Amino acid sequence: KTRTFFFYYFILFLFLDQIEKAESIYIPLILFYSVAPSDAGKRSNILKESLSKTLTHFYPYAGRVKDSFTIDCNDEGAIYMEAQVATDMSTVFKEPESTNLLLPLLPCDPLGRFSEPSAKVMVAIQVSFFACGGITICACVDHVVADVAATATFLKIWAAVACGANDIDNDLICNRTSVCPSLDLSGFWKQFVDENKDKKVLTKRLLFDGSKIASLRNEIGNGLCSYRLSRFEAVSALIWSAIMSTTTKKDETFPMVTVTVNLRNRTNPPFPQFHNNVLEISSTWYWWNHRWRRRLIVAF
Repeated sequence: KTRTFFFYYFILFLFLDQIEKAESIYIPLILFYSVAPSDAGKRSNILKESLSKTLTHFYPYAGRVKDSFTIDCNDEGAIYMEAQVATDMSTVFKEPESTNLLLPLLPCDPLGRFSEPSAKVMVAIQVSFFACGGITICACVDHVVADVAATATFLKIWAAVACGANDIDNDLICNRTSVCPSLDLSGFWKQFVDENKDKKVLTKRLLFDGSKIASLRNEIGNGLCSYRLSRFEAVSALIWSAIMSTTTKKDETFPMVTVTVNLRNRTNPPFPQFHNNVLEISSTWYWWNHRWRRRLIVAF
């Protein structure tokens, strides 16, 4: 049950502020579990009961969008559904470049299209049981209330509750208006949508083996870097170098890579308990310049 003084939750972003509800999207995260067949009914009860308890720590997630700035924390709850998959989990990984195989594992349209905006839920969960005994748990959280880091925190706390934990961190900050006042960036968002709505979008899924990433980190670290790169840095460098290698002087466009950066531990003081969207978008452009190109290739 939502506490009375949190009945209305004001949507607040550090970067993407005041997104129109028709333009919001879901952040889908899928967890894969390879387990032996067991009592699916018992597992379902644990997941549903623990989800209900977890939502009490994330009260906006159980509400509904009221307008472009407000979520009504009316305790209408989240969507929870289950599916039986008549194949093995390995089928999902046979075509790594295809994202279509993942769509049936999602509980809703990731673009957030609903016939009635007021009917749009903040959280939708789908648990899929595969014939091999494997399980996937997909959580779709509306970007209005969470970024990827916040969604991951939600899943971690849900997992802890499902395992019987009682000492859940109650220091989560969902109402941040006193710390980060809201800014009117609606004009920026409209311009961004107008500039990109007619562009063709291609989605690719890349799978990297853990041992290969470890080898890549060691290779880059041998004389090229003064410190050991993280997995993200190593993979990002590999992708970026591949993009640069395909660019020539004749190209009329310049490649750009954008990465979302979690700002929770980068603020002063840090606010790891901040929920909602606490991020910035970092962009890198590449212009054809022989001097800088050589340096970049050496670096990567």
